[in-house]
Amino acid sequence: QTSPRFRRSCSSSWRRSLCPSVLSPFCASISERVWCLVNARLIGFAYLQIGVIQAMAGFFTYFNVYATNGWMPSKLFGLREDWDDDGIDNLEDSYGQTWTYDQRKVLEFTGHTAFFVAIVIVQWADLCICKTRKLSMFQQGMRNNYL
Repeated sequence: QTSPRFRRSCSSSWRRSLCPSVLSPFCASISERVWCLVNARLIGFAYLQIGVIQAMAGFFTYFNVYATNGWMPSKLFGLREDWDDDGIDNLEDSYGQTWTYDQRKVLEFTGHTAFFVAIVIVQWADLCICKTRKLSMFQQGMRNNYL
């Protein structure tokens, strides 16, 4: 339910033009019925479930890139000052290999890229899941005439 103060602030002309397109989950519709598109279940699903899964996938991929290159997660915590110091060209990883400043920065940017790519891939999977919530992928199909 929207507050009476908010409903009063939506004048009739403003409500007819902008309310359905911009604020439809919160405004009263043309027929004065409240649209309940955004509810606690949707917010919980979007932020608590999907958001946590995306963050976990991103961090797993991020730490996997570092571990593959010799930096175990336990070694990374508390290393930021030495990592960003361009005067240190012999920083030692978990396996005893030494890393220069430029090599560390390349690895850091690779980790950032892997993090964001993992989130995009999880969002693609989420798109397929939401599109085929009741039907299978074969019954629903992935055709979209608009795109």
